[in-house]
Amino acid sequence: MIEGIVRDGDPVIMQQMNLVPEIRAQWDTHHCKIQRLKIFSEKEDIMYLELKMPFPMSNRDFLLSRYFLNSDQHAEEIERLGFPKTENKRWVLMQHSVELQEYPTIKGIERAESITLLSWEQDRENPKVVYTKSMSQTTLKGKLPGSLVKMGIGKQFLKAHHTSVQAFQKHRANWAKMIKK
Repeated sequence: MIEGIVRDGDPVIMQQMNLVPEIRAQWDTHHCKIQRLKIFSEKEDIMYLELKMPFPMSNRDFLLSRYFLNSDQHAEEIERLGFPKTENKRWVLMQHSVELQEYPTIKGIERAESITLLSWEQDRENPKVVYTKSMSQTTLKGKLPGSLVKMGIGKQFLKAHHTSVQAFQKHRANWAKMIKK
């Protein structure tokens, strides 16, 4: 698990950085393809991500069912999912791999698996302070040296978290214009 504090943060933008494909593509350089394939409701969709792998390994892709909530509209649901009750405003993004017949694997790309939980909490006393938490378990599948996977995934996850915070600080004004609050 990675935890952090972002001073002068905006949890709405930080959540949307991970939800909106056009915004995510601006900061997430690990993925060469990011698409929202289906929208089921205001809080649930299916996302496709293709992960660039170094040569000679083949790229990996993820087909993810995503579920996103905020405490303004879904406080009881967030508590029912096991999150502790808090006075802070909270935004949550949960995603896990799925298999769907209409989106089969692509030749030459390994279908990987991932379970990820991201949360952002706005401090009630200082709304500019945002507490972030990220947890992920990823299986890249295919032929990869086990030691390489164990070393690389944790570091890449930490790097992605750091990159997202830097991107937020750099682009927040532009992204705020793209996001309906």
